[in-house]
Amino acid sequence: MFDRRPARTVPSTIHRVRLREATDADNEFCLRLNVAAMREYVEPIYGWDIDVQRRYHDEWFAANRRSISIIEDDDGASIGVLDLSDEGDHVYLSRIAILPEAQGRGVGSAVMEDLIGRGRTIRLHVLTNNVDARRFYERFGFIVDPDSEREHHLSMRRSGGARRV
Repeated sequence: MFDRRPARTVPSTIHRVRLREATDADNEFCLRLNVAAMREYVEPIYGWDIDVQRRYHDEWFAANRRSISIIEDDDGASIGVLDLSDEGDHVYLSRIAILPEAQGRGVGSAVMEDLIGRGRTIRLHVLTNNVDARRFYERFGFIVDPDSEREHHLSMRRSGGARRV
């Protein structure tokens, strides 16, 4: 498993955020966050059936709960989710999502800076129609993997080491 310390504090431009291990009680928050953050990108490609989304979500949460961190603000309110897995030669970033009302405050950037600062290669997938996410990752030195094979997803990677500006 990826090196995650309980209640890890990460600086943000507005405030500090904290990462803590997800518990079963976070399942509904993670589903609501996924709906808020991803529906506009998923629906045009795959359609949107909340029952199907709930089933996918529940399977994801059950299979990955130990790798999921909840991002909290200064007051302990849940504002995001981070799902990382250690794949040996790299870390796979399965999910980073911030509540829409908490976006634009440097939370996602602070979490990415922390991950990059650990010096590991990071790989991820992003939906092709999520241009904002692609730009976000490109700001941190991620590049599109030329071997991306999935129709609606781009594979991106960032080699370990210091941040390239």
